[in-house]
Amino acid sequence: MKNCLSGLLFLLLSAYASGQTFSPIAVTGFNHDVIAEGTGSSSLTTTTKEMDAISISNNVICTKQFAAANGGPTWFGIPNDGLIANGTRTWQLAGYTGNNTLSLLTQESGTLALTTPDIYGRITLLATSTEGNSTLTVTFNFDDGTTTQFTSQVFSDWFNITTNVAIAGYGRVKRQNGPFAAGDWDGSSTNPRMYFKDYLLPCFKKLVSISFKNNSSTIAGSGSFRTYIFAVGGLKSPVPTKPVAADVSLCAVGPATLTVSNTSSDFTYGWSTLAGATLATSATGTFTTGTVTSDSTFYVGGINNIGCVGERTPVKVIILPKVPSPKTDTAKLCGASTATITVTDPNSALTYNWFSSAAGGTVIGTGTSFTSGTVSSDSAFYVVAVSSANCASEVTQAKVIFVNPPSPPVVDDINVCPGSSATLTVDNAQSGIVYEWFDAATGGTSLGTGTSYTFPYSSGATTYYVSASTNSSCVSTRTAVTATALTAIAKPVVTATSIGIDEVTFTWGLVSGAIGYEVSVDGGAYQTPSSGSGANATTHTVKVTGSQQATVSISVIALGQQECQNSAPGLASAKLLAKEVYVPNAFTPNGDGKNDEFKVYGNGIATIQLKIFNQWGELVFTTSDVNKAWDGTFNGKQQPVGVYIYAVKLVLTTGEEVVRKGDINLVR
Repeated sequence: MKNCLSGLLFLLLSAYASGQTFSPIAVTGFNHDVIAEGTGSSSLTTTTKEMDAISISNNVICTKQFAAANGGPTWFGIPNDGLIANGTRTWQLAGYTGNNTLSLLTQESGTLALTTPDIYGRITLLATSTEGNSTLTVTFNFDDGTTTQFTSQVFSDWFNITTNVAIAGYGRVKRQNGPFAAGDWDGSSTNPRMYFKDYLLPCFKKLVSISFKNNSSTIAGSGSFRTYIFAVGGLKSPVPTKPVAADVSLCAVGPATLTVSNTSSDFTYGWSTLAGATLATSATGTFTTGTVTSDSTFYVGGINNIGCVGERTPVKVIILPKVPSPKTDTAKLCGASTATITVTDPNSALTYNWFSSAAGGTVIGTGTSFTSGTVSSDSAFYVVAVSSANCASEVTQAKVIFVNPPSPPVVDDINVCPGSSATLTVDNAQSGIVYEWFDAATGGTSLGTGTSYTFPYSSGATTYYVSASTNSSCVSTRTAVTATALTAIAKPVVTATSIGIDEVTFTWGLVSGAIGYEVSVDGGAYQTPSSGSGANATTHTVKVTGSQQATVSISVIALGQQECQNSAPGLASAKLLAKEVYVPNAFTPNGDGKNDEFKVYGNGIATIQLKIFNQWGELVFTTSDVNKAWDGTFNGKQQPVGVYIYAVKLVLTTGEEVVRKGDINLVR
């Protein structure tokens, strides 16, 4: 089995490892010696190969002892004892007289085997690269046959890279036989460098070996990238002891405190609701849950120095059956007296304790009922049910209500439209008083409660009754209230006061109690009178358009406060005047009072243009006054008997024009 974490380098991997020291791990598998040591004068015979590939470079590193023996700079060389330390990391280099590095050219592979396989949580490598950065695949091999692999791991060039530096400024020397000239010592107080690379391993797996493969490409002119693994350090991952923790029982929904009894200072403890997820950690092994609402199982496991969790122990939180809260009656008092309160749903398996405070305190009574001292105001007592397991119910408040009998309700009689809903309302309603409606003065059926009562009204006088109460023992006398039917107001008396050929005006007198009127013409929809709305709108004019009709009829309804008070319709009709024009053909202006004038007659004449000529064509009379007539004179002189000619143009009120011409006989 292989876990491939491609390209992912775990640095500062776990808060559990913060501040903890990596110890050197002894390994085998180094394939070259690149460190010149001792007091001799040859770096060629004390090493097996150069570290960089370019022939003019041909460098290796050396110990401080070798540098001092051969005239190197004072800062030159790595520690003589091979112990490299940086912060929390410590590495031990292999002996300088033998192979002390795993050297990997491009596409080469190698493995470092642990001298003593063990369980490690974190590994730190001491390494460097020459001829530039190299890219490797690092694989950790475990005793169970599984591996964890990290691909695309960049190992930094030994010059100038500033990240993850483990040791720097130890110099490099030509691989040759001495003596050494000044130019054979290369480097500075900051170069070259070795770097650390950290890895987080799977929990509780025994590491056997670490395999490497250099995946870098060949470099033209310089051979290949070279990687050097010098040492391995590790942080062991001890396996926590399985915790021991007792189950917990709760009387009610709430938090529970769970405790590990076999804690160890080497571990912390993680609690969770599932076998895999951590809720909280505790150094002491004690954990207080959130609110537990049902039987639940929590899990606790020891956590080691790198955050690996050992075998988990299930711990149950059991919710005991809830003790039911007692139900009590309410004591209602009219006047000062003792009150007896009773548990209405007693359970023989429970004990009932009575208190004067909701917070408990001193028990003032025990049993399914409790009798108080004299009560003269609203009061409350409290009862708790206790089980044989000493689990208590929630507190139940038992009320004692003290009242004086309330005042009888005041309700006005009402008038109602038959067939509608009617509402009776208490005029002197008070907060906290219950008003109950009945169909009889005593006894009878309760119709409902509230400060008002709505009912369907049909007809006749109907009486209802209402009482006021504060509780069942304090009830006022009942008040009678009667609903009677509203009646319709008088119907209007309508007359036609103006009649024309196309217009009629109807008028009616004021009707007592009316708030307005509506009219319907010739059976049409009811509408507001033409004189407007309101109680004083008592005329309506009908204008007839289109085809001439002989008669106009009207219905007038007087409107009451309620629809059922609307009157019956007052009816009237009028016959329109005939639309006729009459021109006489003779008149006798002799002063006898009969037919003494010539005039054009007709209904609905709006304008007139009348001209009269004698037999010689002379204009002897003209008028535009519809009421003016010719008396047979011209300039004050009587005209002779004879035939005259008239021409008249009329415009009727309907807009029609009438033109007539003809003869008139003047006879004396």
